[in-house]
Amino acid sequence: MITGDPSLVKVADAKSKKEKIKGLKESIAALLDGMQPWQGDRRLVNNLAPEEAADAAAIYGPERYERLARIKKTYDPTNMFRLNHNVAPAS
Repeated sequence: MITGDPSLVKVADAKSKKEKIKGLKESIAALLDGMQPWQGDRRLVNNLAPEEAADAAAIYGPERYERLARIKKTYDPTNMFRLNHNVAPAS
């Protein structure tokens, strides 16, 4: 039987969940760091963390990024589709 304020149980559970998430992120980061020697220059953009996806030019490389920007200028000149790994329309 649980007695006392039930919100305290929720807070303790939330903290535990945050700690677990932090530990999982640290484990994944360590795994990826260990695999660094085998990483190629191509990336799967759907699997990037938000901080990795900040620089679309670095993700796609200069040649692909310029090509995508030209395409975007034709089909999306107002940059309506900009929420993910944004490629700004070419000027």
